[in-house]
Amino acid sequence: MSWKILPLLFVATALCLVSFCGCYDPTADSADVGGGEAKDEHAVRVAESDATFALDADNCDIKWTGSNTLGMTPHGFFYELTGTVLVDGDSKDLKHFEVDIVMGSVKAMNEALTEKLKNHGFFEVEKFPKSTFVATDIQAVSDPDDEKHTHVIEGNFQLRDVTQSIRIPVSFVYDDEKKMVQLTSEFKLNRKDYGVIYSNATEDLAIRDDVLINIDIESETIAE
Repeated sequence: MSWKILPLLFVATALCLVSFCGCYDPTADSADVGGGEAKDEHAVRVAESDATFALDADNCDIKWTGSNTLGMTPHGFFYELTGTVLVDGDSKDLKHFEVDIVMGSVKAMNEALTEKLKNHGFFEVEKFPKSTFVATDIQAVSDPDDEKHTHVIEGNFQLRDVTQSIRIPVSFVYDDEKKMVQLTSEFKLNRKDYGVIYSNATEDLAIRDDVLINIDIESETIAE
């Protein structure tokens, strides 16, 4: 092989790698929770035998992962939140779930991106300090082919000044003896449905619309 061909092969390989990375989408195999008109929220009756687990940033991780056409997958967490998981005392089944997120607690891979996310075009945390999810209906999964999920939680998700009803697939486990609850979920949201659009139109075109959300809860904290 001529040595003059090697640089050309190197360039071709590099272009192929860039092309491959640019095509990678971390949300490709994740559930689309959709979005529709917010549903009515009703007060949840808590029986004396029910177990109410308190959520905070120590026992509930909420991770987000974005991506762009250059192959970058920025990610981060929200480090301040409160919420509850309610377990029915009789059936030992999931009865209610809600969470409030302090949007100013968002952290990204680097400080520059963190500041971008907090300001105009993204979360605008001074104007919209909190995001919430409140369950309005919970159904057990009846699909025998779905081994990953036990329930689908329908609920109102509010981000910025938009509230939509979405359906989140979850895996729920309750250990009555240890009084411990576990709940995990992975799904994708369309950022533009909630007005998350970067003010630089050219750069916004490179950002994919779908964002991956991972929820990981393991709580032994019984709410008072």
